[in-house]
Amino acid sequence: MDQDGISSLIKKSFNLIQQERFFEAKEILQHILETHPTNLDSLHLLGAIALHFKHYEEAVAFLKKALTFYPNHVSSLFNLGIAFQEQKLFKESVLCYQNAILLNSNHKEALTNLGNVLKELGELEQALNCYNKAIEIDSCFVEAWNNKGNILKELGRNEDAINCYSQAILIKPSYSVAYNNRGIVFRQINSIELSLIEFKSALKYKNDNFEALCNLGNSLKDLERYEEAISYFIKAIAINPSYSLAFHGLGHIYQLQGKYEQAIEQFKKGLVINGDMVETQWNLSLCYLTCGNFKDGWLAYESRWRMMKLNNIQGLMEFNKPLWLGKESLKNKTILIWEEQGIGDVIQFCRYLPLLFKQEARVIVAVSKKLVGLIRSLGDCLEVCELGGNLPEFDYHCPFLSLPLAFETSLETIPNPSKYLFSNRSRSESLNKELIKLISKKKKKVGISWKSKAEKTGKNRSININKLLGSLSSKNFQYINLQYGEVGEDIEEVKKDLGLHIIQAPIDLYEDVDGLTSLIDQCDMIISIDNTTVHLAGALGKDTRLLLPFNADWRWLTNRTDSPWYPTLKIYRQDINSNWTEPLLRLNTDLQIED
Repeated sequence: MDQDGISSLIKKSFNLIQQERFFEAKEILQHILETHPTNLDSLHLLGAIALHFKHYEEAVAFLKKALTFYPNHVSSLFNLGIAFQEQKLFKESVLCYQNAILLNSNHKEALTNLGNVLKELGELEQALNCYNKAIEIDSCFVEAWNNKGNILKELGRNEDAINCYSQAILIKPSYSVAYNNRGIVFRQINSIELSLIEFKSALKYKNDNFEALCNLGNSLKDLERYEEAISYFIKAIAINPSYSLAFHGLGHIYQLQGKYEQAIEQFKKGLVINGDMVETQWNLSLCYLTCGNFKDGWLAYESRWRMMKLNNIQGLMEFNKPLWLGKESLKNKTILIWEEQGIGDVIQFCRYLPLLFKQEARVIVAVSKKLVGLIRSLGDCLEVCELGGNLPEFDYHCPFLSLPLAFETSLETIPNPSKYLFSNRSRSESLNKELIKLISKKKKKVGISWKSKAEKTGKNRSININKLLGSLSSKNFQYINLQYGEVGEDIEEVKKDLGLHIIQAPIDLYEDVDGLTSLIDQCDMIISIDNTTVHLAGALGKDTRLLLPFNADWRWLTNRTDSPWYPTLKIYRQDINSNWTEPLLRLNTDLQIED
C-alpha cells in the first residue's frame, strides 16, 4: 500500500470517527498497522478511540507506541496525559502535559488539563498559574475561567471565584457547569436563595446535569424544604445511578426527618459505589447508634477521625504506642485514656474507667485542667493528669469515645450506675449554706439550663428561657441558674416578664466544673436542654428532665422517654421540628402530678 492509499484510508477513518462509527474506523486503522506498524496517524487515532471508550490501558499502549517513533507528537502526548489522568496516575500525566506545552506553548487545553491535575495533587497556586496562562492565550476559553474559579473557591477567595464563573457565563450564557459552580459558592457563603437560582439556571441549559440536581437538593435541604429536595435527589439518581453523592444527600434528608432506616439504606447504596465517602460513613454510624444498633454503630463511629481530618479538626492523637480497642490483654499493663470532643462526652464515657481496673490495668487519664478534679472522684486508683502536659509511660492508649467499641457495648450492657461521679464535699457544704439563706425550705431547688453553643446544632437544641419557665405552672420551684455564658439579660427578662427570680451562684459555670458539679448536687431537680449540664446531672444521679429537639443527638436514641445511659433522667422530645410546645406541655403535666 502506497502513501497515497494510506492517506486516503486515514482520512476515511477520521471521517468515520466524526460520525461516531468507531468500530469501522478501528478496523481500517488496524489494517494499516498490519503493513505499516509505525504509522503515526493509525497509532494516535486508535489511542484516541480507546480513550473515548475509557479503555485507558489500551489507549496508553497505542499512544506510547506512537511516541516511541514520534516523541514530539503533541496530540499523542496530550491524549496520553488524559489517559494517565483518568487512571489517577497524576505524576505521569503532569509529565505528558508539560512536554506537550514545551512543544506548543499555546496549547491552552494542555495548560488547562495540567492545571486540573496539579489541583488534584494539591498544588493550587501552580494550577492557578496554568489557568491564567490558558486565559492569556484565549481570553474566551470558558473552561479555563471555570476551572480558575474552582481553584479560587478552594483557596477561600469566594468573590474572585464568583467573578470567574460570571466571566465564563458572559462568554457562554448557556454554560451549565459555571452556573452550577457559582451556585456552590453561594451556598458556601450561606446565600441559599441565590444558590437556588444558579442551580435552576444550570438545569435550564442542561436538564440532565445530575450534579446541579443534587446541589439544588442540598440547598432545599438547607431551607428545610425536605420533600422538594428529595424529588431532586431522586431525579439525579435516575439520570446517573452511579452518582454516590446523590445517595448521600437523599440519606441525609431521611436522617434529618428521623427516618433512620431509610437513611441507612441510602447511605449503604452510596458506599457501595464509593466506599471512601467519609461523611457518608460518619452519618451512617450516627444512624446506627440512634437506632440502638451498637454492634455496627461503634465500629462505624471510628470514621470520626477521618471526618475530623476532612474538616481540619484535631483528631486522633499520635502516640508511639498502639491504640487499644479491646483485643489485647491489659493485665499488668498501663493504658492512657484521653479526652476527645466535648466535656459532656468525657462525663458520659468516663463510666468505663472502672471496667479497666477489672482487667488489672494501671489507668492514666488525660483530660482538660477543669475536669481533673471531677474525674478523680471516680476513685483513688485513677491517675489523672492534664491533657497536653507531660504523661507517664504507658503501653496502650484509647480515646474516651472508643471505649464502648473496646468493651463491645450493647444496649443491654451499658454500664449505668445511678451515680458514678461525686461533687467536692467541702464546696457542696459551703454552697448548701448559701442556698439555705436564699431559699425557703418549702420550695424545691430546680437547676435550669437552656442554651447550647455547639456550632452546628446549638440553635436547634436551645430554647427561649421565657418560653421554658412560662410553660411551667408550679409555684413551688426556686430556679437556680446552671447556664454558662453571658445570660444576665435573659435572667433580667424573666424577672421583668414573668416575675421570677433566678438565683445566680458566684461561680464561673464554664471554667469551674467542680463548682458547677457542687451546685448541681445541691439541686432537687435539673431541667436542661442537651448540653454538658445534663450529662453532669445524670452522672451525679440527680432527677433530670431533658428537653430534646426533633432531630436529637444519637446518644438519646429514638422513641424513648428514658435513657439507658442515665437511670435518673427523663426525656421530653419534640414531635415536630423546632416546636417546643408539646414537650413543654408534657413536662409541666408530669411536674404537676409530682408536685
